[in-house]
Amino acid sequence: MQSYLIRRAFTFALTLLLAATLSYLVLLVLPGDPARLMLGLDASPDALGALRRQLGLDRPVPVRYLAWLGDLVRGDLGTSLLYRVPVRELLASGLAVTGPLALGAMLLAALVAVPLGTVAAVRRGGPLDVAVSGASQVGQALPSFWLGLFLILIFSVRLGWLPAGGFPPWSQGFWGAAGALVLPALALAAGRAASMSRMVRASLADALEEEYVRTAKAKGLPGRRVVLRHGLRNGVIPVLTLTGTELTQLLAGSVVVENLFSLPGLGNLALQGIGARDLPLVQGVVLLAAAAVLLTSLVLDVLYAVLDPRIRYR
Repeated sequence: MQSYLIRRAFTFALTLLLAATLSYLVLLVLPGDPARLMLGLDASPDALGALRRQLGLDRPVPVRYLAWLGDLVRGDLGTSLLYRVPVRELLASGLAVTGPLALGAMLLAALVAVPLGTVAAVRRGGPLDVAVSGASQVGQALPSFWLGLFLILIFSVRLGWLPAGGFPPWSQGFWGAAGALVLPALALAAGRAASMSRMVRASLADALEEEYVRTAKAKGLPGRRVVLRHGLRNGVIPVLTLTGTELTQLLAGSVVVENLFSLPGLGNLALQGIGARDLPLVQGVVLLAAAAVLLTSLVLDVLYAVLDPRIRYR
């Protein structure tokens, strides 16, 4: 396991460097001048030149890249060209919104998907299985932004139970911030619950056909114990893989729902950074998203070994 973790650490660093370099190169070829975007179209050439020198945009690209790489090794992500504050502070504030939103959406999806998928697998071919399969297909077909609009109409406009948008800081009160994330989490959770329930159903149905499950039933073990201890535990690995994939997608790709509910999360930061050609900010978001993907993959690999003793890493 130790040699495996060392290899993964090397891969982690190399992947982060590659992701940052690609984002650096992509933004360089995009049209637009960050200095002109910041000062406006009527800015004088002297003002533009002074701002470019201040931001370091007048230096050659290789020099700027090497300087940025040196700062990155020291843990300095630079200063946002748009907000004029350290990128680390912006990422921390964005993650404080997107992180709980993604985790809440996945928790809601799991609370719905695991019981429904389990019931569908145990009663496969029956009315409950057909109902769960049909509901999951509908859930996967519903766009999250449409569901978000529907939730706003019902729970904000008509009932007035929850806010329609905005996000008060966590420092102003836990329940106010958490309440602002309920509707967007529900909008994101619906599609994930649909796909997860299908995966739970398929994985558990395959596990229940294995020889060790038949043996457990032949020994007279209660049906619930057979399903939970022998079936669900051994069929959960594909579900964990899907959960990790969905979680990283939510961290990096919930920009539509964040815009719909006016949430200052990572998706909004990335969108504004791209529009303003804010290279340090976009690179910071890309690095954070890549780190989340790699860390999630590592945690899943460890969980595989815990749940299935047959899996060993060398």
